[in-house]
Amino acid sequence: MSSKPARMLWASLFLSLAACAGAWEYSAYDPAPSGVVRIARPDIVWRIRPGKDTEITDVSMTLNGQDVAVVYSESRQAVLYAPQSPLAPGAYEVDCKVVLNGRWPVTRKWRFTVSPEAVAEIPAPNEGQKAAWETANAFRQKIGLPPFRLDARLCAAASAHSRYLQMNGEFGHEESPGKAGYVGADLMMRLTAFGYGGGAYEDINLGRPTLGSAVRSLFDAPYHRIPFLQPGSPDFGIGTSGRITTLDFGRTALSETAVSPGDGQRGVPSAWNSIETPDPLRLHEVKRPVGYVIVFVYYTPDNERIRVTSAFLTDSRGREIPFFLNAPTNDNHLTNAVFLIPRQPLKPANTYTVSVDAYAASGKNISREWNFTTAAPVKRKSK
Repeated sequence: MSSKPARMLWASLFLSLAACAGAWEYSAYDPAPSGVVRIARPDIVWRIRPGKDTEITDVSMTLNGQDVAVVYSESRQAVLYAPQSPLAPGAYEVDCKVVLNGRWPVTRKWRFTVSPEAVAEIPAPNEGQKAAWETANAFRQKIGLPPFRLDARLCAAASAHSRYLQMNGEFGHEESPGKAGYVGADLMMRLTAFGYGGGAYEDINLGRPTLGSAVRSLFDAPYHRIPFLQPGSPDFGIGTSGRITTLDFGRTALSETAVSPGDGQRGVPSAWNSIETPDPLRLHEVKRPVGYVIVFVYYTPDNERIRVTSAFLTDSRGREIPFFLNAPTNDNHLTNAVFLIPRQPLKPANTYTVSVDAYAASGKNISREWNFTTAAPVKRKSK
């Protein structure tokens, strides 16, 4: 490992929410693509999710006034049209209608432009990207989660943003029009430029020499770990330029809790000594290293806020371990997650029990209790 800590940035993109008044309820999000797209066969997507006692009974869409073969994808909770052939360069207008419960129409119009330089197909991920994807999936496997789906569009968007940052000597989630390598001002614009629609997370790492080490560093950092823990099999993409690595994650449409370390996980690191932006220790007067950070997250399509009523951490002998708590009430970068940060590194080869009593804004009880075991100390070879 480098003696200099990697710099990391984390951001999430949650699309705007709308709700229907009256007897039929739904959640709707910004459609895609928008702006200028660089792929001639972009998915044309409008995420809309029916609420309680509501169902989607019909969908239709026109593209520049022509009917297209649109479907409603339950897995993506979205109206979806996937062009079978490349779209010609130029401007397009989408007019989409969804019917709720057989009688309540909901409509949305939006525009996008296919660039003259748009490619018909995005290149498949390379071997390095595949290896990094496997590294990310190894972390999910330890927690008991299914693998990510490797997505060429997310790999292309992540690679393009890493190139932009490297070419301009910048580090962040934004891009400025007119600068070398510009694709889109924010994450949403970059994803739709490569034909990907939907909410997303983005992690950025500076300083790690390989994709695999960048993935490991990002996973160990608590804010950056949140996208890794999503339920289901979200999309995943990664790209690098120089010593900058960008990870883009599709956002889950499922509602579940997740914890890391996972229930019953063994070989967990005892300490955390990295630098992260934002810094979870900024709220506390403490020096590094601290114990390995424990993460509790409740995922919902609407990013529902959670409330923690109590939390405990005990060792194998039942003794309480002191920790700092980062929660939505004291950490403005958290909405649906909680961090338990042990004040001192944990003991090796020891089993710890975590208990978090928490409730979603809807009132749902999302409390969890689980245990994990830290790794045994590394035996040094005698000289």
